[in-house]
Amino acid sequence: MSNDDVLPIVLASFSTDPETPNAGAKVTLYFSFENETDSDITCQEIAIDLNPGDTPENLCTDEAVQDSVITPSHPGSWNFQHAYDKTKKVHYLSLTPHNSHHPVLGPGDRLDVAITVQVSAGLRSDDLTETVVTVTEHIGDARPSQDIPLAKSPAGTVFDSFRADPPDKVLVQQGEHLQLSWSCDPIGFERGSTAGKPYYTLTIDYDQLAEPLDITDLNNDGAGAYTGPDEDHSLALSHTTLFALTLTLWDKTHQQKLTHTLTTLVSVQPTDVDLGNLSIDRTASILTDPQLITTIGNHVATTDGLLLCTVRGSNSGIVVKVTAPDAEEVDYAINTGTVDPYDDPTQFTGCRMLLPIARDSTVSISSPESDGTYRTAWYPLGIGTLAKQ
Repeated sequence: MSNDDVLPIVLASFSTDPETPNAGAKVTLYFSFENETDSDITCQEIAIDLNPGDTPENLCTDEAVQDSVITPSHPGSWNFQHAYDKTKKVHYLSLTPHNSHHPVLGPGDRLDVAITVQVSAGLRSDDLTETVVTVTEHIGDARPSQDIPLAKSPAGTVFDSFRADPPDKVLVQQGEHLQLSWSCDPIGFERGSTAGKPYYTLTIDYDQLAEPLDITDLNNDGAGAYTGPDEDHSLALSHTTLFALTLTLWDKTHQQKLTHTLTTLVSVQPTDVDLGNLSIDRTASILTDPQLITTIGNHVATTDGLLLCTVRGSNSGIVVKVTAPDAEEVDYAINTGTVDPYDDPTQFTGCRMLLPIARDSTVSISSPESDGTYRTAWYPLGIGTLAKQ
């Protein structure tokens, strides 16, 4: 964020979902305002200007501003409306205190606002454009403002379905050869560095590599597969491994870039199980019947287990946040961006991930996308549920 003026009511945080707005799709902008002083602040209005217009540099059109949905955290204390700027001749979002005779924000008071708006499609597929959102506060006779730069992603960039191949291979044996596949079709971008033209690169990273490996040449006709770092070293795992696939888009000047990252987790089936003084060197069955998780929110693992998450359909996604005992939170996410190719209603096939969960871990499940469907299933290693908090 760039500061043109110091905002008395501090914009404590700003984020978007998705992280980079996609041309032609909806985006939700999250604002959090806070009075960090020790005294009251009299504020007549907080204005959020999305700087609408019809050029690639605009986040959205003026019509989209009028159709935007505003969700406040304190609807009883503040009024939220679509206002009109007579000077600029465009609409903006206006936040005003409900009690106009006492428009005060007290010390430590906080105001959270979410705005969902349709991103304009006026962006060529080979453009990487940065737009600006402006926040202005009307405090007495002063009107301090702050500009927030916001990248805008090209329409038509397909980057999804990063997973083990075939899709049902969610568990592999130690030392078994593995292949990972993905979909990647950045329309309007050349494959690899090309003079005077926008281009893209692909890298993969996991714990067997000293640094991310460039695999751009493996992407052909909108898809690719990875079987190992070279012909003499095929991909085989000795332990559960997290893979990260990163797409980087460069504009034609090779100065501006956008990055997108997909992750997938491949779990390894142990050959030996050591349970205290009990050693099992042959076949053992320790998984019980799965428990379908039908509610989002926070859950607690009452035993060790595996959480299988699957998403399918258009614009479907799921985010799982795992906090193991005495450990920091780790976030995992999968999503789809294209129409599901599977029409058989008896099958639930799509992007998936399998997460090992330690006993007493807190597991937060959310589905930020709403067009598609998702399913989560808990496979306890013993007897125990993934209990809703």
